Parts: sequence; C-alpha cells; structure tokens
Amino acid sequence: MRLFSRVVSVLGALVVGLMLILNPGAATARPASGQIPEVESLIGKDFRSVLTKGLAQVGARSLRVEFFEHSGNPEQDSAPTLLFSAGCNANGSRFRISGGRLIAYGGFTGTDVGCVVNPDPGISGLLEKGFTIRKFGNRLVLSRPAEGVKLILVRDLPGKPATMESLDGKSFRSVVIRGVKVKWNKMYLSFTTGPLPREDDQGRQVEGPLMLASIGCNSMGGEYSVRNGLVKWIGDIYSTAMMCFPYNDGWVGGLLGKGARAWIAGPVLTLTRGKDRAILLRTET
Repeated sequence: MRLFSRVVSVLGALVVGLMLILNPGAATARPASGQIPEVESLIGKDFRSVLTKGLAQVGARSLRVEFFEHSGNPEQDSAPTLLFSAGCNANGSRFRISGGRLIAYGGFTGTDVGCVVNPDPGISGLLEKGFTIRKFGNRLVLSRPAEGVKLILVRDLPGKPATMESLDGKSFRSVVIRGVKVKWNKMYLSFTTGPLPREDDQGRQVEGPLMLASIGCNSMGGEYSVRNGLVKWIGDIYSTAMMCFPYNDGWVGGLLGKGARAWIAGPVLTLTRGKDRAILLRTET
C-alpha cells in the first residue's frame, strides 16, 4: 500500500505539473493578441531572435536589433533609431510605430562588408514596408503574414550556465528545436519541488527537486540535478502511459536522461547535447 500511494503521489505531481506547463498563462489571462509597444518602451533595449521564419538567408544565425535615440547631425534633434545585424553588416534607420506596425523610414545607413550570403537588403526592405509588432510578456513578435515572415525577439541579456537556483520554480516552452525532427515543435519544461520516488531512513516519502517535461504526448518527470551547467534526470523517471504517433518521448528522455548543457540568459533557456539544440522561453506565470 505504501508503494502504491508513493507512485500515485509522484504521478499526481506529474499530472499537475503537466497542467501547469501546458497552460502556463491561465493565471495571467494575458490577451492572445498581445500588446502594441510604445516607442519609448523600446528605447535603450537590445533584442536577439530566437526564431526567424520566412527569412531563408538568415538561416540559423541570430538577428540582433537595438533601439536607441540618435542624431546624425549635431544640429538636429535625436530621433528613435533602430540598428539591426544578421551576421553581415550593421544597418541603422529611424523608426516609428504606427497602427500597430514597426516602420523604418529615412533610408538605411551602415557598414559595407561584402558577404557571401547577405540577408541585409531583404530585412531592410521588409522593415521599410513595416512589420506588425506585438509584445507578449518578455518577447517581441514581428510578422508579415503575406510573406510568411515571423520573428520572435527577446532581450539580449548576458548569459551564464544554469544552476538549480536559476531554474527552480520556473517553466519554459520551446520556440526552436534543431538537430532532430520533432512532429510537435513544442517542448514544455518545468522545474519545481515535489514528491520523489524514494523514502528517507524513517520510511517517509522524500520531497525534492523535480524536472517535468512533455513534447506533445506523455508527461515525464523525476528528480534532477544541475552540475557545472549540465542538467539531467537522476534515478527513476516516471511517465504517464499514453500511446502517441509519432513518438518523441524517447528523444526527450535521451536528452535529459543523459544530460544537456543548460545556458540561461534572461527569459531564454538553451539546452544542447551533441547536434541537438532546444531554445526555450520562460512562460509567464
């Protein structure tokens, strides 16, 4: 009976954890359409992309965007300016936000490095046409649905290896999974404290650090550790028992069971193991 209740407790924690990481915004009632940011709220902030869709020339490279006040002439007043770089040149232009769209105007100026693959003309052209811009919590989303272009940007903050303290109590959702084909390109990861599948010397169930994960099928979880930036499950891993096709749980089990390098920068958690890489954003709870 003790073993049964222990397993039920652990599976119960997995089910609750799955509900939290699959519906992290339930407590916030955040509007699905996002918010249109004010120009002033962007000034002085730097962003980098965690997802670039529809920009083939950018590829796997990161797009960086800076917003600041600048004047090209000492006799002129400064104006809101954006500067972007996508692995080739740095290009700057004045910008405004009008009707929910980010629009560059006045022409771009910048460096003039010759690049074999140069995404700059395409990006500057789209910026001059204007991107729909929305703010969702800690990220900016720029899109042009007609061209199938979508950019997800997060604050470009200094990163460091993850620790137990930096992960505890936080939940994440993937925006990019590279190096492996996953039918559902959404991985959910949550770090919490809960019942572990073991007892102490007095026969009482132990509570400790739990890492919960899902990638569209079962909810998996177990005790975890973080050492020198390597996050991994330790001991037994518990899982719900749904049958799914395609079955991606084995990939998650391998990634987190063998251990993945974890790097955290602001709201962004990056996991890498060999050729596999998952970029996750912290969910708003």
